Amino acid sequence: MRGRAGAGLAVATLTLLMGVALAFAIGRFPVSPLDLGRVLLAKITGHPSGLVPAVETVVWQIRGPRVMAAVLVGSALATAGTAFQGLFRNPLVSPDILGASSGAALGAVLGIFFSLSVFGIQALAFAGGLLAVAAVYVIGSALRGGDTILVLVLTGVVVGSLLGAGWAVVVVGYFVLFWSTTGQTPGMRLLSLRVLTGSGGPPSVGRALVRFVGLILAVIPLFAGFAPVLFDDRRRALQDYLAGTAVVSEAESESLAA
Repeated sequence: MRGRAGAGLAVATLTLLMGVALAFAIGRFPVSPLDLGRVLLAKITGHPSGLVPAVETVVWQIRGPRVMAAVLVGSALATAGTAFQGLFRNPLVSPDILGASSGAALGAVLGIFFSLSVFGIQALAFAGGLLAVAAVYVIGSALRGGDTILVLVLTGVVVGSLLGAGWAVVVVGYFVLFWSTTGQTPGMRLLSLRVLTGSGGPPSVGRALVRFVGLILAVIPLFAGFAPVLFDDRRRALQDYLAGTAVVSEAESESLAA
């Protein structure tokens, strides 16, 4: 058993080193494994590498930080996966079991809804995942009796479903609120686009709900619902036909209002 574990560790380490070498070698400025070794040796010994400065710049300032970040993130994901597998004694477990994915999704959606920065969205997603796991643990601990692992799994499924419904409600509210008030989401504002009805105003709450349902229906068949945009002179897709709306530019919306 130890021999198999050692062989697996050796293969994994060799694969990691080969991946790192390949990451440095591929690009507009390739760095060969020999050059990479000379740069690392020069850094350790303090002697000059004898290479052009551009090679050292690529290694230490461009690709080096990216490769190290990828290795660290991959290591964190592998550690988390191993912990889950060890806890549930099942090689097929995933963060969905404890509701971590749904909690993180809800936190990220709330961050986007309140127009937070990238850091704020990531912080809310991280906090949402932690709170979801904490809720599962507290509720599962309160339910005495039976198999502890089974109780955690069932609790995680319930909490994950509730959080999934929560972020779905936030997503629907996001689109309906912005469409029915200003006629555009923050993303559409950046593109200078607006959703209007035939009268030239933003859609009502009911029309916005119908448009959101139409948007989902347009996405499901491999985005086939957006095909009419290529032929319609008002750039209407399936959701616009259902809700009686059209997507126009800011200039067109101003002319309609005038």
